[in-house]
Amino acid sequence: THATALATIHTLTTHAKEQLSAEPDLTLTIPLPTGNHEVYVSRQDLNNMIRPSLQLTTEALHRTITSAGIHADDVSAILLAGGSSRIPLIHQTLSHEFNKPIRAALHPKHTVALGAATTTTRTAKPQPSNNPITPTEIIPVTPTEIITTTATPPTIRTFPPALPSTTPPEKTRKKWLIPLAAAITAITVIAAITTYVTASNAETHDPEPIAGSTQPGEPLPVFDGTAAKPWVGLIGSEQGRTGTEFWTNGAHTKEGPVTVRLDGMGGLKMNWSGGGSGQVYFQSQPGSGGNQDLSRYFDNNGAIVFDATLHRPPSSTVSMEVHCTSPCRAKVTATNLFKRLPAGTPVTVKLPLRCFVENRAEQWDPTAINTPWLVYTDGSFGMTVSKVRWEAGAANDPDATRCDQLS
Repeated sequence: THATALATIHTLTTHAKEQLSAEPDLTLTIPLPTGNHEVYVSRQDLNNMIRPSLQLTTEALHRTITSAGIHADDVSAILLAGGSSRIPLIHQTLSHEFNKPIRAALHPKHTVALGAATTTTRTAKPQPSNNPITPTEIIPVTPTEIITTTATPPTIRTFPPALPSTTPPEKTRKKWLIPLAAAITAITVIAAITTYVTASNAETHDPEPIAGSTQPGEPLPVFDGTAAKPWVGLIGSEQGRTGTEFWTNGAHTKEGPVTVRLDGMGGLKMNWSGGGSGQVYFQSQPGSGGNQDLSRYFDNNGAIVFDATLHRPPSSTVSMEVHCTSPCRAKVTATNLFKRLPAGTPVTVKLPLRCFVENRAEQWDPTAINTPWLVYTDGSFGMTVSKVRWEAGAANDPDATRCDQLS
C-alpha cells in the first residue's frame, strides 16, 4: 500500500542520514508502485539540503545565549544531543560560528529523553524560589521554552544580532554549557535549543525600567543621545556576528565596514564604507525584561519615528528591520526613503509599523519585540539619527511615509 511504502521510505531516509554521517555516499533502493528505483545520495547532497535550516538553528542558538542573559564568551562548550548530532556539517558549522568545543553525548537520543525526564521531575517537585543554586544543580528549560526554527530567513541578512561581551573574562566568572538538541531528516531540520547553567553561585540584579511599561499613548524611547533602557546600541557585520556595543564617550566604534560615533549633540553618526554588509541596531539588554510587548503600537497606527540627517546616499539596498525571537522578524526595503532625504538637512522620518507587518516572517509576534530599530546595508551609506522612538498614531500623520513609497 501507499502507507506502507511511505513508512519504508521514511525509514530508509532516516538510515541514510545516519550512514552519511560516516560514509561519503550511498545508494538507496526506493520501493515505488512502479517497482524499485535506485537513488544515489552523497553527503554533499545532504549538506545542501540541511544548510538553510542549520543556519536558522545557528541563529536560534545566538538568540538563546542572548535571552539567557549571558554572552558568547561565557559559554565553555556546546553539547550536541539528538539523532543528528553526529552529522559532520553540524560540528563544522557550530565550531566555526562560536569557536567553542563541540561535544556529543555517548548516546545522543538518550540525552534528549533524560532531559525531558529531568524536566518532568523538576516540574513535579519545584524548588523554593529563594534558595540559591548549588554548584551541582542543573536548571533545565521547560517545554514551553523550546525554540523550533521552521521559517525561511531573509536572503540579504546572513548574520544575527546578538549582545556582545563588554567585560573581560575573570577567573571567578561563571561558565555555561549550552546543549543543542537536533533532529535532522534528509529533507529538513527541526532544531530544539535548550539552555542550562552549572553555576558556582547565584546572582541577583535590581530590575531596570522596562520599555514595555509605557502607556499606549506615550512614545516608546529607543535612542536620544544614549540608548534608552532596556535597549543597548550595537553594530554588527559578517566579521563580528555577536555585535559590538557603542562607545559612550564620543569615540568611534568600528565593526567591519560600519563605524558609529555619538556626536555629543544627541545624535548617532553612522557610516558604512561599502566594504561588506553591516547593521546598526538597538536590542533589549539581558536582565531588564527581555522581549517587550509592543503590540499596542501596532494596534494604534504606530510608527517608528526618528530625525535623520543624510551625509551620503546609499549605494545599495537598505533595509530597516524589527526583530522578535529568531527567526521572527519583519523588514522593509527603505532604499528610496533614504535616497530622497535632502543632504545635510535634518528630517523627521515616520515609518508606519503596518509597513513592517506587510513584510513579516511566518512566526511574527509583536508581543515579543527585542530589536525595535535596525538598519542594514551592504553598500556605502552615511547618516546621523536622533530622537529614535515609537509613537502611537504617528502613522496617520500627513508627513508619514507611505508604504508604497519605500520600494
